[in-house]
Amino acid sequence: MADWQIVIFGGTGNLTFLKLLPALQALWLTSPGGNGPAVLALGRREYDDHSYRERARVEAGIDDPRFLAQIGYQRLDFAADQDYLDLAGRLDTRPRLYYLATSPEFFSTIAARLRQAGLVRDEDRVIFEKPFGRDLASATEINQAVTRTFREENVYRIDHYLGKEMVQNIMILRFTNRIFESVWQNHDVEDVQLLVKEKEGIGDRGGYYDEAGALRDMVQSHLLQMLSLVAMARPVRFATEFIRDEKVKVLRDIRIEEPTRDLVFGQYQGYLEESRVPPGSITETYVALRLAIENHRWRGVPFYLVTGKALDERRAEIIIRFKCQAEYRPENAVSNLLIIKIQPEEGVAFRINVKQPGAESQVMSESMEYCHSCKFALKSVGAYEKLLGDALLGDKTLFTRWDELEYSWRVVDEILAAKARLHLPVHGYPRHSRGPAAATELLPPGGVQWLPRVARADRRD
Repeated sequence: MADWQIVIFGGTGNLTFLKLLPALQALWLTSPGGNGPAVLALGRREYDDHSYRERARVEAGIDDPRFLAQIGYQRLDFAADQDYLDLAGRLDTRPRLYYLATSPEFFSTIAARLRQAGLVRDEDRVIFEKPFGRDLASATEINQAVTRTFREENVYRIDHYLGKEMVQNIMILRFTNRIFESVWQNHDVEDVQLLVKEKEGIGDRGGYYDEAGALRDMVQSHLLQMLSLVAMARPVRFATEFIRDEKVKVLRDIRIEEPTRDLVFGQYQGYLEESRVPPGSITETYVALRLAIENHRWRGVPFYLVTGKALDERRAEIIIRFKCQAEYRPENAVSNLLIIKIQPEEGVAFRINVKQPGAESQVMSESMEYCHSCKFALKSVGAYEKLLGDALLGDKTLFTRWDELEYSWRVVDEILAAKARLHLPVHGYPRHSRGPAAATELLPPGGVQWLPRVARADRRD
């Protein structure tokens, strides 16, 4: 890793200070001999190396003097040809990892200017932040511009959710535990539920968020990526391209059967008063979907996707609900649930039926739980640290291939088209509620929206 120079476009943005620089410092500290990659931040603000390092020290918590000394800054206007020629003087002979922490509208411009200035060599790599476009047409245009400058094998399309410990754990849980993999199909699964709830509203991101909405911001990337990991078949080999092939097959087979029944949109009360949100906006801040996967493994199993802003809690989970045992089902017996907890707690819970103590054969539901965040709180690697490290090592398993993006955009484009064609309403809902009441009719009773947290006796706060 020490042999790389990391060049960050958008070096004065929140992402750089909140996520990238802390992750790079962590990589630096864990590199052999404490000798990690150098960093050159680019932006339009007037800093020099010294003033930028001071901001990095204060705002990003960069407290290792050796790493701080490796951070430089260069003023650059994304569209100014001369600035790219000036940039050449700050680049050395090491391989470069370009990180585009900018709005997608600048991706094509930056790629083209780098190519014209001769600043991209065969070994250089590039990371792009989501959202990669706003629909399939714009994503295709961006992809064509990017791959004219960088070879596909050197393009890393990042989705930071794939770097989260428990998302990475999905394949381990499935494929190394025969008890789960053997029932991971439509004969045994009632439904699959994926949830990402956020307690905060959009804050000062109104300019971006109103153009994106919950579908583009969360469903097209995070939720569909998690769904593909949950639903994919066992790959022929556990290698990057074989895994991605199976994910693509899932995304290709997604169907929306009845849009008026299977799509619910919401907007939290007060959204229209947020900064830079246009009057009368009908952008959704909440979406609940019921999707079908038309293949032999999952035919007939509904997949519920729920995400929203300004909800009652911050919570991300995947729930596999198994069918009840038909032959022997005492009163009070409930479905087995496998719950993969992604945030704020990390871990796995498995809900089972057991006999209640006493003379009568009464059934009660109990949970067996593995708390990852309790056991490894100080050892877990952050999502950006993991993904940046993988990019420097050339491991693309947790990055998105173009055809994954293509098929996920097809799904989202179909949903957006149905929303417009059928004039589907955007329901209001109170801040810090569970979302619009209309979602109650869509989501399964006792399911992802309504399931209470499982109490854990051995919690270590």
